[in-house]
Amino acid sequence: MKLAEFLAANNLSLREFARRCGTSASSILRARDGQAVPSRRILNAIHRETAGQVGPADLIIAGEPDHTDEDGEVG
Repeated sequence: MKLAEFLAANNLSLREFARRCGTSASSILRARDGQAVPSRRILNAIHRETAGQVGPADLIIAGEPDHTDEDGEVG
């Protein structure tokens, strides 16, 4: 599952999810949009906070970045 899908399905903002992961919203945004590969610590936190629904392979595999904002709007 993509991180954007998880956040939307669970009605989580970037800020709240980042807080749960112990990182910044901008780090989560870059991971969500495929702009940067998160550190191992952040990858592990995302995996933990999504109960395994979003794993490292969901964030590292190259593909089209998701360009929606926190509210799901294309930006």
